[in-house]
Amino acid sequence: MSHPQLARNTFYLTAASVGQKLLSFVYFLLIARLLMPERTGAYVLSLSFLVIFLVVADVGITSVVIRDVAQHVENAARRVRLAMAVKIPATALAIIAASVMSWILGYDPIVRELIALGAFILIADSFSLFLYGVLRGHHLLWWESIGMFLGQLITLSIGSLILLTSRSLQLLMFALIAGSIFNLGLSVFQVSRKIGWKAFVPLWDRKAIFLLLKTALPFFLAAIFVKIYNYIDIQLLYMFLGKAVVGIYAVAYKYTYAFQFLPLAFIAALYPSMSRAYEHDRTGLSKLFEQAMWYLMLLVMPLAFGLWSLAEDAVALTGHAYGDAVPVLQTLVFALIPNFMDFPVGSLLNAAGRQGTKTVLFGIAMSINFVLNLFLIPRFGMVGAAVASIISLSVLFLTGLWYANRLLPDFHPTRLLKFGVPMAVSGIIMAGVATWARPWFDRVGEWAYHALQLPSGSVRLISILLSLVVSAVVYFGLLIAMRVLTRRHLEQALDLVRRKSKEYVEAPAPHA
Repeated sequence: MSHPQLARNTFYLTAASVGQKLLSFVYFLLIARLLMPERTGAYVLSLSFLVIFLVVADVGITSVVIRDVAQHVENAARRVRLAMAVKIPATALAIIAASVMSWILGYDPIVRELIALGAFILIADSFSLFLYGVLRGHHLLWWESIGMFLGQLITLSIGSLILLTSRSLQLLMFALIAGSIFNLGLSVFQVSRKIGWKAFVPLWDRKAIFLLLKTALPFFLAAIFVKIYNYIDIQLLYMFLGKAVVGIYAVAYKYTYAFQFLPLAFIAALYPSMSRAYEHDRTGLSKLFEQAMWYLMLLVMPLAFGLWSLAEDAVALTGHAYGDAVPVLQTLVFALIPNFMDFPVGSLLNAAGRQGTKTVLFGIAMSINFVLNLFLIPRFGMVGAAVASIISLSVLFLTGLWYANRLLPDFHPTRLLKFGVPMAVSGIIMAGVATWARPWFDRVGEWAYHALQLPSGSVRLISILLSLVVSAVVYFGLLIAMRVLTRRHLEQALDLVRRKSKEYVEAPAPHA
């Protein structure tokens, strides 16, 4: 892939991810504010349940097809046909399993009804994500980017209208169905243009299908571990404390992971170079890996400590009914640090062909998270679930880092402390200054409100904006003063996603 095409793909994915996440976040705030905790909890619970079975419908084959299509474009139609022979029965099985499990787990009738309606979402999303993967294999990320953004815009538009009129949970599911069907139609049309309609006819080659499933197994296990890990806290909170608590916890969870598009987009652009460098330039890979860790740590520290200082303001956007989410958010935000830092580790292990190792690590983290949630939720409620996330994610990152050190003899984890500690200290000082100066920002907001006759609510908005500006100046000013952040560092960070070494060849980024 040429430099301009790589740059365009990176821009498309990043821009679409930012737009989609922003729309999704605004939509969730509207849902939370208008539906209140209990009904919001039912909505979130049903969707978190369906996401797990979406992985079952994929069986890990999307990641394999992306790689195979990228390496052998001439065989793309055959690979898609083989995959269709797996996906059709797998999707049907996922729908049946989701329905049966919703009864076994004793969900409320309204939750079971939402899950039943979600079968349409499961079908559409399962196939559209797979077909977008086929386009990724052809290095065509433009259509996925469009679908990602417009699908969310359709859901937001229809869902907002429903929220402002009937506020029916069932109709809200139809808003999601509409966005999913749009993506399905777009992906089907574009794949048919690229490799023909014949690609959608399943190919029943038993030996080839068995090999496909065997290759996909590590991706499937990793994906199922990730999804269970991500949503087991919601399921256990419902079982122990009920739907309303799920709705409150979901607010803190949504704020915490609203910025996950940053490492996702970054690693999607970085993975091809890491994959090639593992085979040809281990020393260069060590530098690449360290630069990636520097870049993501630079981003995550102000995010975590900034959200901590603004937690009360953030939760206030959803209404007074969600006040209990403040201490949860102030705890859960620190899970972002090991979460962001694990992205380069996972990318390195995948690039080195160690998907099995990453799968085992995910399984360990999932098990730890499950046990901790069982122990902490009954005793500490939502904060206990947040603590479980921090501990299990830290275990995942540290164990992965140990393996990364074995793969990269020129890399030493202690190097991370050279910039990690100053960045953490800068984040702590930034949060302290923002908290200490907040009364002054409030006074400036009150003065502006009266002097300029601004609309109601302007006081808090002005105060938050001042807090953000001062926080950014303090954080980056401290890093520059400590020479942790220099112009050379910024050029290297931009180079990670913009430059493509002549000997590096584009490879697919794994979904797992």
